[in-house]
Amino acid sequence: MPVLAAMDIVLQLLFVMHAIRTGRDRYWIWIIIFFPGIGCIIYFLCECAPEILVNVRQNRNRKRQQSIEYLEDQLAHSPSVINRKKLAEAYVNSGRFDEAIALYLKSLDGIYSDDPAILEGLSCAYFFKGDYENAKIHLHKWREIQTSRGNTQFDLLLARAYEESGELDRALQSYATLSKTYPGEEVRCRQGLLLKKLGRRDEADQVFQTILQSEKVAPAHYLKAQQNWIKIARSEMTFQKSNTGRNGTAG
Repeated sequence: MPVLAAMDIVLQLLFVMHAIRTGRDRYWIWIIIFFPGIGCIIYFLCECAPEILVNVRQNRNRKRQQSIEYLEDQLAHSPSVINRKKLAEAYVNSGRFDEAIALYLKSLDGIYSDDPAILEGLSCAYFFKGDYENAKIHLHKWREIQTSRGNTQFDLLLARAYEESGELDRALQSYATLSKTYPGEEVRCRQGLLLKKLGRRDEADQVFQTILQSEKVAPAHYLKAQQNWIKIARSEMTFQKSNTGRNGTAG
């Protein structure tokens, strides 16, 4: 107990000094002094924690900007397609989609005019910008030049572009086809949510039930990786059962 009391006094002194040094309102000093322990906690949550979060975000943004500046310098020094692609990827990650698109389009030239990696990056930039029509155009071009099965991640991106642009039947067909090969529950979950949006609740429930059935036999690492989609499926089924119960009671 003496040790805890001493620690409490030390914390009070530290927070009082912090409040004075940073010019906080004087009432914080009295809260810290007259409410030992809880006063320090309240002061930390209200005054220190937000400041720490702001500093963390600023440091993260500063590092990201420094990375972009470095890549911009690299591109200026050596304007190769590889450097252009690296900078375009950094722009996409920073939400600077128009700049990324300009770099990707410039890269689609000569021997790189049908480069799958550039088309993939360009499609992502258009998609996350919200330009779904151009995303679909370049995803279709990407699919045409694939000599193998392709990449299920970009097949999914195309299905999502269909849905976002209002081609719901085409999106649903794409989800249904992709669900047979896609590793994970995201496609099935999106398929179920789209069926629900279209008013096909029974079919949606079957899809969500399939997800929950796979949960029973899946290994732990799979469940951890797919927990968000499984959670959505469970909440949809719970919501439906709740509504059915209320309707039955009302009847």
